[in-house]
Amino acid sequence: MKPEETKTQKTALVVGANGVIGRNLIDYLMTLPEWNIIGISRRGGEDSSQLRYVAVDLLNEEDTHAKLGNLTEVTHIFYGAYQDRPTWAELVPPNLAMLVNVVNAIEPIAPNLQHISLMQGYKEYGAHLGPFTIDPTYL
Repeated sequence: MKPEETKTQKTALVVGANGVIGRNLIDYLMTLPEWNIIGISRRGGEDSSQLRYVAVDLLNEEDTHAKLGNLTEVTHIFYGAYQDRPTWAELVPPNLAMLVNVVNAIEPIAPNLQHISLMQGYKEYGAHLGPFTIDPTYL
């Protein structure tokens, strides 16, 4: 038996599948045979043998539960969804609601859920707060 045949099958729920982070992650996971992928976005996408899309409005709690409530096979959530707003203060409520809606829909029904990754951009490092210096000792 080949080593790759002994690997456990995994199912990734890629939230924000049509964004920059989600699309690149899907492209990478598609190169790994042990991964099945479910892409989540408002617009959906084109399915393949290893990838299927679910179109869902993550801001709508009922729609999220209805569309994700049967995804019992999910083992990993890769969360990269993002809704832009005019101000930094306005970003928090919709983006938090989408994350909460996904986790509340999947966590109770996916018995093999192992990991949730928040895949975010440079704002996680405070870049949106203005210029910052880098300590040269870290270079």
